Amino acid sequence: MNQLVIDAGNSKVKIAIFKNGEPIHKAGQKALSLPQLKSLINDFKPVATILSSVVDLDQSVLEALKTLPKSIILDAKTPLPFQNKYATPLTLGRDRLANAAGAQSLFPERNVLIIDAGTCLKFDFINEQSEYLGGAISPGLNMRYRALNHYTDQLPLLTPVETTPFIGDSTESSIHSGIINGMTAEISGIIDQYEKAFVNVQLILTGGNARFFLNHLKKSIFASPELTLKGLQSILQFNEPNDQ
Repeated sequence: MNQLVIDAGNSKVKIAIFKNGEPIHKAGQKALSLPQLKSLINDFKPVATILSSVVDLDQSVLEALKTLPKSIILDAKTPLPFQNKYATPLTLGRDRLANAAGAQSLFPERNVLIIDAGTCLKFDFINEQSEYLGGAISPGLNMRYRALNHYTDQLPLLTPVETTPFIGDSTESSIHSGIINGMTAEISGIIDQYEKAFVNVQLILTGGNARFFLNHLKKSIFASPELTLKGLQSILQFNEPNDQ
């Protein structure tokens, strides 16, 4: 039986249809309209649905989801397949909860550090006792480029490049060096801190810029572009264990 999973992030809405724990249909778009939602429901007839949103969705979409049988709109009260030890659970991003669930399902009884290189750069940690402890948030790759341009009068707005010099010999190459090498060093440094504090830390890299940083990091990292969707499906399955 099919399950509908929707991840409404800052940059796009990701949608997946899961059957027997595996995605059989995936899509990504800027927004989700009511006709699109109805089309998905008519085509795949999901028996259970889960939505995670960090943005405001069209009210008609939310109302339509609420009318579906076995529909979950993820929030701080949703039962989770791990223990949430975050000090302020009401402020915790739904995408971070989903990523933790995805990590726990992929690597149960492991210490796992999730690095989400998306709109923001996020670090989330779930330990081998299946306890979510928290992590860190800093500006993402494109946000850093936009910030340099926005908060200065002279610096241009650039886009990331694959090859980045260590020493920039122009304004443009200096910006690329500062942002890309700086962000890479930030990720590597935080990984080192976790590996000193915990044993056998499994690293997972996800998010829109995951592939970009996978080529820059000198670490053994498991890349999981669909971690958030997998985590949402895991939460849905935890709440509806008899539905496949």
